[in-house]
Amino acid sequence: MSNKNLKYLVVYNICEIGKRNCNWYIQCLDNLLKANYNNFDLAVSGCIVSEDTKKVLLEKYKGKIIFNFIDCRLPVNITFNHTVKTIVSKLGRYAGYIYIDSGVDIDTNTHFIEEIDRRYSTGKYEIIFCQTDTDTGYHLLGMGDRGTPYYFYDHDYIVPIGKACNLHVACFGDKMFEYYGKLMPDIFLAYCSESVLSFLSAALQSKWVIIKDMILSHIQGVDGASIGYDHEGPVCFWNNLYGGLNMLDIIKDSRAIALGLGYEECNRIMMHDANKFTPEGYAKESELKNYIKEKLFLTDEMLNYNHIPYELYYKK
Repeated sequence: MSNKNLKYLVVYNICEIGKRNCNWYIQCLDNLLKANYNNFDLAVSGCIVSEDTKKVLLEKYKGKIIFNFIDCRLPVNITFNHTVKTIVSKLGRYAGYIYIDSGVDIDTNTHFIEEIDRRYSTGKYEIIFCQTDTDTGYHLLGMGDRGTPYYFYDHDYIVPIGKACNLHVACFGDKMFEYYGKLMPDIFLAYCSESVLSFLSAALQSKWVIIKDMILSHIQGVDGASIGYDHEGPVCFWNNLYGGLNMLDIIKDSRAIALGLGYEECNRIMMHDANKFTPEGYAKESELKNYIKEKLFLTDEMLNYNHIPYELYYKK
C-alpha cells in the first residue's frame, strides 16, 4: 500500500529550441499540481526556454513550483540530472525522483504519485515506469508491434534484464542517486539510454517495473525528440555519445563482457551474459555497479555539472 510519507521530486522537462509551447506547459503543470499525494515538490527543468515563457511561468507559479532554467544546449539526460542535483543541494534528498517528458499530461490521473509510491514503498524497485497512450515501445519487449497499441492492464510488468521500452514518465529511487551520483546515464546525446536501465537497477540488487492499468496522455514531439542533437551523430544512432566518446570502447571491453553488461540488445549490438544474473534478475558481479558508474556516466573531466550555467527559482 502507499506510504504517503515518502517525499518525491517531480520534474517536468521542457525545451524551446524548436518552438514555444507555453500554453501546453501550463495545462500540464496545472494538472500536476492537482496530484493527490501530500508530500512532493514539483519542478520544471528547462533547456533554452524563451524569456517570454520564463516570464509567464514564473509569474503564474513562483512559490508553487521550483524552476531550473539552463540556457545552453545539452541533452535532456544532463539537464534532468542537473536539476535534480541542484535542487537536492538546496533542499535535501528525496525518496524518489520522477522524470516527466514535456509531452505528458496526467489529465485526471491525479493518483499517479500514489501509484508510484505503492511500488517504491515495497523496497523492490529503483526504476518505476508509468504507461503512456503513445510511443510506448512495448514491441521491444515482445508485446504487440510498433503499429499496434499494447498496454499492461491486469498485472505490473517487471522488465527483464537486457530489455527496454520508451521512457516518458519514470521514477528513479534515491538508492540510484546515492550510488551513481546522477540518475540518467548521461553519455548519450539522443537515443539508447533506455537500453542500459535494466543493468543500472540490477547492479544495485533492484528491479525495473511498469505500473499496470494507469495510462497517461502523451503527445509525441511536443518540444521535439532530442531536438538539440543529430539523432544519428557522426557514426550511427547507437554510437552517438557526448564529447566524442566511442561506444565501441565499451562493447569491446573485456571487463564489460565479463561483468555481463548488455547494450541496445533490441538491435543485437551487445548481448548480456545471462549467467551473470540471478533468476530474480539481480547482478551476481558486484563490480558491475562500479563499471556502470565509471563508463555510462560522464566524469567531471568530461563535463563538470558545477560549470553548467543555470537560474534556479525556489521557495526558501
